[in-house]
Amino acid sequence: MDSKTLHRELQRAKRAQLSDQPLRQTFRARHQALISGRRAAEARSADSIWLDVCPAYRSAREAGAPDDADVIEVHGLTIFLPRTADASGHAKRLREGWLPLREMLSQRELGLGPAMIDIGANVGTTSIPRVIAGDVQRVYAIEPEPANYRCLVQNIVANGLAGFVLPDSCAISNRSGEALLRQASGLGAHRILTEKAARRGRPDTIPVPTWTLDDWLRERQVDPEEIWFVKVDTQGWESHVLAGAGRLLACRHVAWALEVSPKHLSAAGTPVSELLRQLRQHFTHAIDLRAEYAKSRVVSVDELPEVLGYLDHEGPSTYTNLLLYHES
Repeated sequence: MDSKTLHRELQRAKRAQLSDQPLRQTFRARHQALISGRRAAEARSADSIWLDVCPAYRSAREAGAPDDADVIEVHGLTIFLPRTADASGHAKRLREGWLPLREMLSQRELGLGPAMIDIGANVGTTSIPRVIAGDVQRVYAIEPEPANYRCLVQNIVANGLAGFVLPDSCAISNRSGEALLRQASGLGAHRILTEKAARRGRPDTIPVPTWTLDDWLRERQVDPEEIWFVKVDTQGWESHVLAGAGRLLACRHVAWALEVSPKHLSAAGTPVSELLRQLRQHFTHAIDLRAEYAKSRVVSVDELPEVLGYLDHEGPSTYTNLLLYHES
């Protein structure tokens, strides 16, 4: 068995472990307690405010359930998926009953607090489980791809989570304005194009609004002190996100989860060395969540160039996710 096949088998075995019945039962019980408990009135108030603050949310709510979506059930949740999503990858795992519950447990050293921002929220596979599990009281879920966003909003509403998860349709970048988003068949493969790539003219692109994270916080009237955790999964645009988030990065209490993929960073015009420079500037320590490859789970950010040496454009370990924090 070659290394790629072995890696796929290991990942398949891991996914199978996510389906244990006690975890599902606990998750369903927490969901029911959340939507019927004392915080329901607070959530209704937050939802009403968000309808006024976020025009994209109001438009999606008024449009109702998308006609071009499939509806499945996962762990007792009603999940809308864009019908255009192919049958592999993220969409396939959802159809097989997957939610990232075990992955969430691996981030609980830091991924807790009043509120989090989910950048690259997709259809809510991180935002919704996080708030149901009680890791955070509220999630701001940001997703630029229109079909994904319509499903995200409907997944929030259909599962009684309006006000607990507050969604917005835009891309977070290093400048506020507009950019081209390349749409892909994979559920989580859409990505912002660099200006050079955008000039080539592609038929599978659409314009989307962009905000720096600091501008977005001001525009949507979100207090940075409320945020304790930020998840960034933007198909290589992670360095651009950090470049526009100086105000939030100055808040030392905020932990970040960041995908590092040399292949995607390169496509976004960012060498890995530049991303690592930014991480050294803003954080002191990192936790590598791919423990099967990492020699040490908790490392100083100064050690990351050596620690991430296992990442390879073509091999079985093409990316990892880091938890990043400031020791102070």
